[in-house]
Amino acid sequence: MRSLLLFVLFIGFAAASCKKNKVKTITYYESTDYYGITDSIVSVYYAFNWCQIPYPQDSTRVFSLDLDRNNAVDCKLNMSNFYTSSNIYCDGYSEEWQFIGNSPTQGQVMEFATQDIELSVFRSMHTPDTIQAKGSVWSAAAYLKKKHPENYFAAYMPNLSQVHYLGFRIRTEANDGWNYGWMRVEPNSKGFYLTQVAINPNIDQFIIPGSH
Repeated sequence: MRSLLLFVLFIGFAAASCKKNKVKTITYYESTDYYGITDSIVSVYYAFNWCQIPYPQDSTRVFSLDLDRNNAVDCKLNMSNFYTSSNIYCDGYSEEWQFIGNSPTQGQVMEFATQDIELSVFRSMHTPDTIQAKGSVWSAAAYLKKKHPENYFAAYMPNLSQVHYLGFRIRTEANDGWNYGWMRVEPNSKGFYLTQVAINPNIDQFIIPGSH
């Protein structure tokens, strides 16, 4: 009788432990959100050459994003067109699309998976890559686009004619670990669509780009 009682208690304890440590499923959603600053691209003829200029010129837009949909801003997206030199009309302008994560003082920290180069540029992720602490460089800000007359990292910029999976991670004051996730972006010459987002709700557990 005693053995039976101990067995029942053991089963109950094991069931409670499994329930407590149950693995949470991936948080996933689809989106049709579009982010852009360029209204049109105009071809102009200057100094015996044709070039394309984005309009409006010398403009900036800042978007606040809530990627994990907890009703709090995770990061800012800064998009800008501006001239660096009026003497070189075709080549003297810059375009930047940069994600900037929250700092610790804002209650929720966000970082992005970037390439191992001096400039923080997104690393385009693909299956069977895994987004996790190891194997990635994590930065508080990352460029999706940086076109500049003296951009020495142009060769490392993502090809904006292709779809990209971009890795990120989020940490809140409530825990010491990270939640890893990915976002799917579909760029064009004027901006990009953010079409899918997935986050692993299990602390410090990897996620595979495109999985949910």
